[in-house]
Amino acid sequence: MDIYLSKDAKYFGKHNYTIVFLHGGGYYLSDKSEEEKYIEPYLKKGLNVVNLNYRLKRGVSVATSDLTNALNFLKTNNIWSQRCYPICGKCFLYIF
Repeated sequence: MDIYLSKDAKYFGKHNYTIVFLHGGGYYLSDKSEEEKYIEPYLKKGLNVVNLNYRLKRGVSVATSDLTNALNFLKTNNIWSQRCYPICGKCFLYIF
């Protein structure tokens, strides 16, 4: 998990918008590095960014477990809020 604060943000909180990237790849290919090219424009607009990764294993349960743990971490540490928006590949839309 990579966490990026925009130049205007001093912390994550209810006054900051956050974009969460979940890379696509159908649970068996790709990596969070595929999303890095999209991060800078959001930071320049004053948005925070979280870029998540998951293990590439056969079957869905390992990947969804990794992402569920990451999202729970964000919630527990007050990074996930009503101002947090996921951007993800089709395979993860059912998590939300």
